[in-house]
Amino acid sequence: MVITDRANEVVSVRSTKGTYTYVYREELYLTIPSIGLNEYVGVGRDGSESLKEGLWHIPYTYYPGENGNVVIAGHSINYGSLVPPSFFYLHRVERGDTVEIEYKGRLFTYKVTNKSVVKPNDISVESSHNGEEILTLYTCTPILNPINRLVVTANLVSID
Repeated sequence: MVITDRANEVVSVRSTKGTYTYVYREELYLTIPSIGLNEYVGVGRDGSESLKEGLWHIPYTYYPGENGNVVIAGHSINYGSLVPPSFFYLHRVERGDTVEIEYKGRLFTYKVTNKSVVKPNDISVESSHNGEEILTLYTCTPILNPINRLVVTANLVSID
């Protein structure tokens, strides 16, 4: 079974065993200079499987340029792995830091406006914010006892 997103682009393929493959959309690339992060963002319908591979665009949220909340999640720690996961240093991001997303040949630049901690079941961080284009990044926190979620939000400042 092939699964597509709102733009009818193939984003995931379901095998006969019922598991989802993780597909990188090479046109969706996240950069956070202040923490040295430069990574492709994957799209998949099974969050637990997708997050094992790296950053994950939450499927029912917006893409850059769609005037909504672009939500990307990632692990802060990978148990049993020596390779730090993508959002290991997300806690070091500060207000005013730049976050960039390359998407479909355009560069979307955001400035961090807020950093907060919420409970794991608080999905309000994924809401659309009334047509305002924002970026939300989140991960588990604290790193060695991940009982909450660290949420970083940023406002769109330019498109090139």
